[in-house]
Amino acid sequence: MIVYKDFIIRMKEKGYIYKDDNPIMIDESNPMVKTFVAKKGLTDKILELTCPNGTIISACGKTHEGGCEKSYLCDIKCFDKNNKELFHGLHYSTKLGYGKHVLVEIIVTKTLYNEPDKSYKKVQEWSEFINPILKMIGSENPCEHVMWIGAYQLFNTEFLNTSFNIYENQKMTFYAVNPDTDVEKVEFKLNADILEKQV
Repeated sequence: MIVYKDFIIRMKEKGYIYKDDNPIMIDESNPMVKTFVAKKGLTDKILELTCPNGTIISACGKTHEGGCEKSYLCDIKCFDKNNKELFHGLHYSTKLGYGKHVLVEIIVTKTLYNEPDKSYKKVQEWSEFINPILKMIGSENPCEHVMWIGAYQLFNTEFLNTSFNIYENQKMTFYAVNPDTDVEKVEFKLNADILEKQV
């Protein structure tokens, strides 16, 4: 794994400008972000983050080799029509591959450019594990890759354990699974590096 600061250096060498030389806050009001209403008891899309042309959105995870020199954040909150935060009721775990049970309230995916090569054993194993998740969100897109699944209350502390990059025109999608009531409002904060290709 490449040290995160070296990734930034490589992107600069490829002609990208590191905007502000610091992480930038992206919230639900940003044009890159679109929010949705999700219905009680269903699995619905609540947010999409689409990376613009000529841009890379990148964040350093807490466990990244070499560490993170700067502070990164990814935070999502869901509210009903009375501005009450959701997912405080009793939820049951979902059985995934290999007999594992996981409490799934939030699912995050990324749309890749190409379908992963299933000739690799690790890809085959991961596909077996995440196929129930893709069925849960109703996805038949072979390029939709599961980035994170888990309990709503754990998302803000666990999601950025690992680093991620979203390249131009790729999309990160957030789903709510079986919310207590309709999700009417979503608040989102992502503190990430923005790299823009020089024209």
